[in-house]
Amino acid sequence: TDLARQLHPDRYAAETVDIVDLANETFDKVRAAWDSVDTPDKRQKYIDHVILGKPTEEEEAMETVRSYMEAEAEFKKGAAAFNAGRISSAHALFQSARDKVPDELEFQVYLAYTTFNLNRKSDPEMANTALQNLKDLLDENQRQERQLDGGWVLLGRAYRERGQHEAAKRCLVQALRINASNPDATRELRRLEAARTEAEESKKGLFGKLFGRKKKKKKKKAR
Repeated sequence: TDLARQLHPDRYAAETVDIVDLANETFDKVRAAWDSVDTPDKRQKYIDHVILGKPTEEEEAMETVRSYMEAEAEFKKGAAAFNAGRISSAHALFQSARDKVPDELEFQVYLAYTTFNLNRKSDPEMANTALQNLKDLLDENQRQERQLDGGWVLLGRAYRERGQHEAAKRCLVQALRINASNPDATRELRRLEAARTEAEESKKGLFGKLFGRKKKKKKKKAR
């Protein structure tokens, strides 16, 4: 305010044109400076950004967008590796995506499944923890608008890999309820049915051998 008074153009009306122009230019700069800090909120933003070097709200928003785009790119690479059967590589990429955007449930779901898959034989305790985490994430997802049918497919795969075929089937059916055209769910159901048929055939073969031996023994006794 003091500078505005000192530099007001009316005070320099009798001066040369150069002095008047300089006064006008400087006065405009002072007025612009005042406009940027004329409220407590503006002053605090100026202090935070210009003096303390904190990012502005716009810069923070852009950083969030940038982080999400990077995380999405990492996740897509992970999905490609996952579909190619490179679970370890996929796990590292899912981890990177989750670290960049911790709140994205889809990243967490795939990370939980690959953690389960990589540890189910070598570290059962960690695998169980990862499986429980996957179930908790899907429970949380049910309260969201966007439903992760792919997450239910992953949970179905996990149950199938543990030999829990009925639980696996329920998960895959849930995936198809969310998205009837999910090809992974359909493929997993066929794989599950094949595994069940194979198990039944194996049982039949075992019973056949056992009963066959008993019949042979009876025939020998009859002779």
